[in-house]
Amino acid sequence: MAQEQGVTMSLRPSASLDAAEAAAFQNGVGTSPGQAPSYLQLPYLWQIQRGPERKQPGVARTSDWNQLEQALQNLLEVWADQTALLYEAGWCDEVAFDMTKHASEDRVLGLLQSADDGLALFLHDDRAAIGQPDPDDMVARGWQQRIKLLRAWIASFEPGPDAAATAARIVVRELRRRGAVTPLSVSLTALSGNAENRLRLPGIPLKC
Repeated sequence: MAQEQGVTMSLRPSASLDAAEAAAFQNGVGTSPGQAPSYLQLPYLWQIQRGPERKQPGVARTSDWNQLEQALQNLLEVWADQTALLYEAGWCDEVAFDMTKHASEDRVLGLLQSADDGLALFLHDDRAAIGQPDPDDMVARGWQQRIKLLRAWIASFEPGPDAAATAARIVVRELRRRGAVTPLSVSLTALSGNAENRLRLPGIPLKC
């Protein structure tokens, strides 16, 4: 016998929904009761906000590099398709953020998802801190070219789960190479969604 299929819709007060979302972020990701099994199971990983700034829940910071890599991979897996809807609606044409060692204010990496170029990583070339990089070594680590004007190395990716996993792995590796001991020493900075749009990343377990 064919199984019946359908869609169930329900109406819930916004306060109830807000409380449920806040509880999900507070419980976080892990294997304990009440926790989400992955960052993809959180209510949302990112937001574009317009209008007055509002306090919103977010996942707790982590000291575990594997957790940070998982969170970044999950974000990048959905970003291409989800941002395409914003681009088509004319809200913005790119979203971007930097990752900075907050104690030294060393801006290490930038991530950009744009309507024209897709996903790109930028490794900021702080020669005062790391010296002259070996081009062959940089290519072996996944970087494709150095942009002299930006003083940064760039890596571009086609959409897909393999690209998301590779990009997340590169990000974590480069943060550690630049001297970040744990993710607790890294901050999200320069979050941008064009013009009056504010990018939020509640599903990334870093200081913001």
